[in-house]
Amino acid sequence: MARGDPPVAFERMLPWLRGAELGMYGLEESCPDLSPSARAEIDHRRLVFTECANAVRKTAELRDAQAKKP
Repeated sequence: MARGDPPVAFERMLPWLRGAELGMYGLEESCPDLSPSARAEIDHRRLVFTECANAVRKTAELRDAQAKKP
């Protein structure tokens, strides 16, 4: 994406959000000695990525429904 290009559609962010969520699982599994607070932070971030992805999907659905209205 070059400077001045139009913004990317929300739906195109879903693979990146999913990758970030899966990366949190990988981080947790590859570091078995994480403290409870670090594990809690990973869980929180995973939840944030999931909620963002759900919001992106819902926004796309609402936008598509608005586009279909006469």
